[in-house]
Formats: sequence, structure tokens, C-alpha cells
Amino acid sequence: MSTTYLTQAPIDGDVFDRICEALKNQGYIVLDEVFTIEQLQSLFIDIKGTDSEYFHQAGIGREQVHQLNQFVRRDRICWLDMSHPPTRFYLQWAEQLRRHLNRVLFLGLFDYESHYAHYPVGAFYKKHLDVF
Repeated sequence: MSTTYLTQAPIDGDVFDRICEALKNQGYIVLDEVFTIEQLQSLFIDIKGTDSEYFHQAGIGREQVHQLNQFVRRDRICWLDMSHPPTRFYLQWAEQLRRHLNRVLFLGLFDYESHYAHYPVGAFYKKHLDVF
């Protein structure tokens, strides 16, 4: 049986505008129903079918200061990229959002990262602030 993955990114300028307004006014937003049920099912099927060998112990920091720190986080992650068809629609959507944020809020975001995260029993990622 072959699986058909969704590859079309949802394009909804209204959602992007709502995100911009909320970030400007509140600093955050919680969204319901951004993606269709079919798109969410596609991601769910993909993550459930991703072999555990693709998940690696998550670390903190970048490049030379990257380290594994069991005190800060114990989750396992699998990085997403455009070469993987099941996640392509989500990454396209995130890229559209990045461009919209730059255009409307003048953020100057050059890139972003996305990953699946697995939190087995006892795993966590402590509250933190990113490099902002």
C-alpha cells in the first residue's frame, strides 16, 4: 500500500496578518485549525512511521557551543527538511510565514529550523529564552 503525502502549503494571508498583529501586541499567538485534518493526518502518519534511528538526543546551543545537557532537556528530535515529502507542505508554510513576518514586522529573519520532538516518559525541555 502506498501513502500519498500532501505537498501543498496552505496559503492564508489572513492567518499571517493575525499572527503579525498578535506578535506585535501580545508577543505570542495560539492558533486553532491552521492546517486541514488531512494535512495533520499526513504529518501524524509520517512521525509515527519515522524510524527511531532518525531521532537524536536534543542539545542546546549552536555550532561550537552546542552541547548535550541532560539537566536542561531530555527529548529526542528529528530535523525536518524539504527533501522529505511528508513535511514539505509544512516547511513551505513556515517559509511563507517567515517572509510575511519580515515584510510586515521588519524582523530580518534569515532562516528557521523545524523538527519533530519525542518526549518519552520522564523527558522534558526546561523553560528558556532563545537567542533573542
